[in-house]
Amino acid sequence: MNQPFKITHILLVFILSFLSTGFLQGQKIEVGGLTLNNSADSSKTKKMVAIPLTQIPAKLEEADDLIKTGEKKALPKKNILLIDSLLPIYKDFLIVQKKKSQEFIKANPNRQKIDNLINKWQGYSGQLNIWQQNLNDLEDKNMDVLVPFNDNEYLWAITLESAKNENAPPSIINNIERTIKEISNIKNSIVDENNRSLTLETEIIHQKTVVNSTIEELNFLKNSDVYHFLYQRHKPLWKASYTLNAASNEEKEAIESMPNNFNGIIFYISENVDNIYSYLILVSMLIIMILYFKRSFIKVKFTDEVASFQHSKQIIIDHTISAIFFISFVLFLIFFDSIPFLLRNIITMLALISAIPILQSEIYNRFEKSLYFIIGFYVLNSAKTFIWFSSTYYRIYILLEAVLIILVIYYFTRPFLITRKMKMKEFGSLLINLIPLVYLSLFVSIISNLLGYTNLSDLTLKIIVIGTVLTLIFYALLLLASGLVIGALHLAFSNRVDFNIDRKILIEKRSIQFIQLGIGIWWLSFFLAMVDLKSSFVEWINEFLMVNYNVGSLNFTLNEVFSFLVILTASFIISGAISMIVDGGALNFLKLPKGIPAAISMVFRYIIIAFGFVLSLSVLGVDLSQFNLMAGALGLGIGFGLQTIISNFVSGLILVFERPILPGDTIEVENLLGNVTDIGVRSSKIRTFDGSEVIVPNNNLISKDLINWTLSDSIRRIEIKIGAAYGSDPNIVLKILIEEALKNEFTITDPPPVALFDQFGDSSLNFRLLVWVHYEKGLISKSNISVGIYNSFKENNIEIPFPQRDIHIKDKEDKK
Repeated sequence: MNQPFKITHILLVFILSFLSTGFLQGQKIEVGGLTLNNSADSSKTKKMVAIPLTQIPAKLEEADDLIKTGEKKALPKKNILLIDSLLPIYKDFLIVQKKKSQEFIKANPNRQKIDNLINKWQGYSGQLNIWQQNLNDLEDKNMDVLVPFNDNEYLWAITLESAKNENAPPSIINNIERTIKEISNIKNSIVDENNRSLTLETEIIHQKTVVNSTIEELNFLKNSDVYHFLYQRHKPLWKASYTLNAASNEEKEAIESMPNNFNGIIFYISENVDNIYSYLILVSMLIIMILYFKRSFIKVKFTDEVASFQHSKQIIIDHTISAIFFISFVLFLIFFDSIPFLLRNIITMLALISAIPILQSEIYNRFEKSLYFIIGFYVLNSAKTFIWFSSTYYRIYILLEAVLIILVIYYFTRPFLITRKMKMKEFGSLLINLIPLVYLSLFVSIISNLLGYTNLSDLTLKIIVIGTVLTLIFYALLLLASGLVIGALHLAFSNRVDFNIDRKILIEKRSIQFIQLGIGIWWLSFFLAMVDLKSSFVEWINEFLMVNYNVGSLNFTLNEVFSFLVILTASFIISGAISMIVDGGALNFLKLPKGIPAAISMVFRYIIIAFGFVLSLSVLGVDLSQFNLMAGALGLGIGFGLQTIISNFVSGLILVFERPILPGDTIEVENLLGNVTDIGVRSSKIRTFDGSEVIVPNNNLISKDLINWTLSDSIRRIEIKIGAAYGSDPNIVLKILIEEALKNEFTITDPPPVALFDQFGDSSLNFRLLVWVHYEKGLISKSNISVGIYNSFKENNIEIPFPQRDIHIKDKEDKK
């Protein structure tokens, strides 16, 4: 896309955004006789009038339908009844858990057990949030339901008064009074349900306060000096007591109970049934997409591509089942909040297991089995939460874990200096280069454990084990995401007849770089959360971004500027991605007419860009109502200075929706012949058969005479004129012409070629051969058939005459 086109593109989006903003301000819209005022002044409301007496019976029937609908909506909701019954039980449960937490703190637990307990209480908070959200949704729906009943109650009240004044029949009066009473009863039922919902929500908010206070206490404990990584929590290991004592009540509370965890999982699943259905739908869509991309990779193959891209594609083709299971488990961890600790560990382990086939292709054959040891160490690290240890035996446990990790690393990497020189892929080389740092961390863990610095020992071991698991999962996610994106690009380009392979590779590179950046930031977020630095980092970022800056009368923050740029960039990226997917044939299954997908793509592209532009301005704090005057000024400017641009823009819309030409068509306009490569908002690109690209304003394509050689189909008729000498048999000539036309491999037999005897010329018998071929094969067909006719004429001794002139020269004597 050239620079002038980009400027015009942005200018048109700017104009459309502000014109739509200015147009919508202060406009009145009439819908079904009801006038809606879109201006900021909403003080004027519609004035209701009594229903005419003759229309009352019909309106009573409509009111009965409304009442029946309202009676159904006024019935007590099952989920509200469930919350009402469970909340007292949950309240007692939280009281018990609060006491257990207090006992837990007395047991001097390690930092990991505090993290686990915090996650458990966050799960309690999440459950309360779900209930509160359900109540809020019900309250909002009830308020929406009340609106027509309030209106109808008032309407029937004034209608009753009017009917009495007009001496309406008693039956009409009674029906109106019955209707008003039923409407009032439904209103009271809805209001009562809302009041009960508000009472429940108040109690839930109180319980959330209790839960949040407990979480704050645990966080305060976790951040105290006792849990600083340089604090010596225990005596050196050689001075510690090795006496086995039964676990105290406090120590038992510090252990995760397996039965309680399983009960918590069952309860969590039962409370998230609706979310599970949504999750299954999302997973099904991703499975369909993966299988669709796999078929695309197998069906259409490109050559001259980067090896890493080919590898990403092979993951989708060779490890489809593993990819489906892996993305399902990862989505579960992303989709659900406050997952029970045991369930989270199980899903993480399953995600790691399903990632093994994906990762093995990136790892040298010698190290493939190391992935199974990593899973084992993850299980070993997680098991500490469910097993009771005295402090001494807990230290021995993590000491043995660190030693085992060292032995496994030594087994797979010995001798290290030779292993380091092995040729591996980038990811494998990175892991090998990190081995010295891992050894150092493990030795720090062992030494700090021996000296009693258990916090430091726990932290380093956690970084090694959990950090490795996170890295492997995110790298597998990177490979899979790259494969899916390349699949989308593969599909888009495979449906294009003419494309630049270098441009395709460049787009793939940029897309993968973008994915790498996004997943890298995501990995960093998880890693910071793992080492308890995320909250501090986020707080520091927020403080930095929320600083106010004043430039003249303009007041802004970096957060607003950053959000503006992100939304604007995202709108362009999303619009481009949707355009590429639609243009690539994503709507082929709908069997739409040619050109309709391009029109849909263009509409969505500019709607997304315009919406993103308006939304980004709103985030920046710009009051769009202030642009009313600017919208008028722009309208005036369009009338004078931007006539040509708007004319071309409107012509572009006509070309897209009327579809007189489409990308790929061969057209001829003003002695310009070539293929349409792109139809833009201001101009279209035509690539001539000489290889030059001509930018033609859209208005020229609409206002000038235009020939589209391939609008309905791509076949055209070529004409070959040939002459035979007098004395040649016309029947043989016609036969030869038909035979040579049929010999041409590009000749279309329906309609069949036609040979005609045209006329008696001055020096020849003139013939015409009419042959139908595909447009792009016209020149080569004409050449091949002409050569064949010449050869056949020569074999049959048919002479092709040429104009001859006899010149007689006479001298003067001849004249005498």
